[in-house]
Amino acid sequence: QGGRRVNAPGLVAARSPAFGVVAPFFVAAPLGLVAAGLLLLTADDSVLAGINVPRTVAITHAAVIGWLTTAIMAATYQLGSAVLGGRLLSERLARLQFVVHAGAVALFVWSLLGWH
Repeated sequence: QGGRRVNAPGLVAARSPAFGVVAPFFVAAPLGLVAAGLLLLTADDSVLAGINVPRTVAITHAAVIGWLTTAIMAATYQLGSAVLGGRLLSERLARLQFVVHAGAVALFVWSLLGWH
């Protein structure tokens, strides 16, 4: 109330990585969901035929790896060091991990579309 401040015990914002480390993950995560949605919108009836239809597998992985996993990685980088009290080994390595992850997800989903 009024002038009282509430501090979360164990939360140290100064230990959080730079915004530039987590922002790419938070920006890219919704793109995975958009990709899954577009793949679903352009799908034909074959996606309902079974769980191992290539387009169904691609849609699932675009949503799970492209959206959910990417968002979880961003949250882990942002909150993990602040809540757990550690520091990132290297912010440069975290940025490299984003590039590798984003490229691998895109390539993987694209390759699933051509799976026969």
